[in-house]
Amino acid sequence: ADAIIVFEVLEDAVDPVIVSTDVDYELGATTATVGSKVTVTVVATDDLSDVETVTIDATEIEDDTPVVTEGLLNTWTIEMIVGEEVEVGTYTLTITATDYAENTDTTTVEVEVATDLTGLYVDLELGWNMFSLPLIPDDSSITAILGDVMENVESVWSYDEGWSTYFPGLPMISTLTDLEDGKGYWVKMTADDTVTVSGVELPTGPGIIPPLYEVDAGWNLIGFKSVDEMEIRDYLTTIPDLVLESSVCYGWDSTSQAYEMVSLGEPIEDEMFVPGEGYWLYLTEAANIAPPKE
Repeated sequence: ADAIIVFEVLEDAVDPVIVSTDVDYELGATTATVGSKVTVTVVATDDLSDVETVTIDATEIEDDTPVVTEGLLNTWTIEMIVGEEVEVGTYTLTITATDYAENTDTTTVEVEVATDLTGLYVDLELGWNMFSLPLIPDDSSITAILGDVMENVESVWSYDEGWSTYFPGLPMISTLTDLEDGKGYWVKMTADDTVTVSGVELPTGPGIIPPLYEVDAGWNLIGFKSVDEMEIRDYLTTIPDLVLESSVCYGWDSTSQAYEMVSLGEPIEDEMFVPGEGYWLYLTEAANIAPPKE
C-alpha cells in the first residue's frame, strides 16, 4: 500500500515579544551630548519563527543609520551617534522587532540630550578604590555625593600632608566632611556599587574662575577632573617639563587590589587617566594643574 504522508501547516500569527531594553550613554554618562554615542540593548523573543530583525527609528537624533548587531541569547545591540544639529531635549525612539512571518512588536525608549554632561556613573568595587570626582559637584558633602551607595561604604580617606577620614554613622571620629574635585580619595566598599556623580564640567558666568588645583612637592593624592579619558601629559600640561620628567604616578586596580604604575616621567605604554579614578602623583617641586576640557 502506498504510504500517506500528512503535512501540518502551522500559521505563525503570534507576535514576537520585546522583553527588555536598556539605554547606555558614553563613558557612563547619565545623558547624551552632541557627537556622543548612545547604545541601546534589546532582548526580544519569538515562540515560533524566531526574531529576524530589530530596528530603531532614530531619525530625530541621528543623521546616519544606526548600527544593529545581533548577539547571543536573543540580544541585539544598537549603536548611534547624536547628530551635530540635535537640540537639547528628551527624544522618544521606537524600536521594532520583526519575526520571519513578518509579525511585529514595538516599544519605545527615551534618550536625553544635554548641552553638557551633568552626571556620570562611577563603579566602586568591593574593597579599596581610588576615587575622584569627574565633575565639579553641586553639593560637595560626602553624604550628598555618596548617599546612594552609603550603605556599602566602610570608610573614606583623604591625604593632604596628613590623613582625614570619614566613617558612616560615626561623626564623632570623622574628620572628612566634603569631597572636592581635583583631589583623590580612598574609598573602602563592603560590596560592589555604582555612584552617580552630579555636577558641571566647568563653571560658567562672569566672576567665576575655572578650577586650578595645587600640588605639592612630594606625594599628592590627586583626582582626574574630566568626563573623558585623557593622555596623562595632556592633563598635567601645566606642570613644567623639568618637574614632570622626574615625576612618578601610580594608579590603582580595584579588581586585583594592587597598584599599577601609569607614568614615570612619561606615560607607561598606552596608559590614560580614567574618569572617576584617583592617582598618587610624586613631584620634586610644587606646581598647579589646570584641567583642560576636551
